[in-house]
Amino acid sequence: MEKNVSEKNEKVLSIGAFVLKKNGESARRTLDLLQIISEDLKPFAKDEFLAIPIKRKLSKSEIEKIGKEVFVKTGNAYFERRKKNPTISELLGYNPTVEYIGDIAIIEDEQNKKEIGKAIFKCNKNIKTVLLANSPVLGEFRTRKFIHVCGEKKTETVYKEYGCKYYIDLEKAYFTQRLSTERARILKKINEDDFVIDMFAGVGPFSILISKKKKPKTVIANDKNPEAVELLIKNIKENKVENIKALNLDAKNLTDHYKEKADHVIMNLPCSAHLFLNEAVQLTKKGGIIYYYAMAEETEKEDLYSKDIDLIKKAARENGKNENIIEMRKIRSYAPHQYNICIEARIE
Repeated sequence: MEKNVSEKNEKVLSIGAFVLKKNGESARRTLDLLQIISEDLKPFAKDEFLAIPIKRKLSKSEIEKIGKEVFVKTGNAYFERRKKNPTISELLGYNPTVEYIGDIAIIEDEQNKKEIGKAIFKCNKNIKTVLLANSPVLGEFRTRKFIHVCGEKKTETVYKEYGCKYYIDLEKAYFTQRLSTERARILKKINEDDFVIDMFAGVGPFSILISKKKKPKTVIANDKNPEAVELLIKNIKENKVENIKALNLDAKNLTDHYKEKADHVIMNLPCSAHLFLNEAVQLTKKGGIIYYYAMAEETEKEDLYSKDIDLIKKAARENGKNENIIEMRKIRSYAPHQYNICIEARIE
């Protein structure tokens, strides 16, 4: 749609998506994934609505992705222009890998860490700390080490996602915002009366989102890392969800309490989830679904999923059950031909 400048208030007349303000963050994320937001204009709130500037009208399928209970209408409105800040790539001449979690930015380029840190602060006023990831995810507690680059010396932050709030300590418990879309995808598969087991819950991003938005019968959020569980309990209280039980167990011991109870079992432990497949099968009731995450490599001789599908089949057979693979997908790329994948298996 053509945009016109209003001389009266020096704003831009443009088409906007009007959504319920209380669900504004999730709607904005969906529109951002659709690459339809007019980034040079500012959203604004009025009464119970949030107006988000968009490039064109939305299709029916796009409105369904936002959620009919969230979307109100599209219509013309006057939006303020954003003050254009330089981008990191404009300042540096290249695009470094940066992950933003709350008010912390995490980078991976040790050689150019100082100049990247300075560029991040110039481009993003909300960032208070820049850290260099100094190790991969290590050990049974899945933690990483960081080097302070600039800003406040801290690894603690507060992160908001889809209306949930999480207290995070990046050195005590693993967390990534890069799975936000995957968490929202799994959410859509949960029903109100379901029993959900999150075998490797961390600080709770799967469990708390599911509990808060879908209100299933029970959510078991387990992690072996006691510091992760401490943060998980804090996040449960912060988000005021009452149908979650936080546990600090080895996931292999969950079968002592919840055998054949689960409608959904989440196995977000990509590097070693295969070690717990027998337990996952035992936890799943007939007709229940396992969400199995793994790191996989695509080669000329083997596709991306076959090795892990064979492991799932083996675990099912060893427990006298059958499996039905209902979905396979790439979650994100780590390196050429290497991916974080998810396989969904219904246990019969």
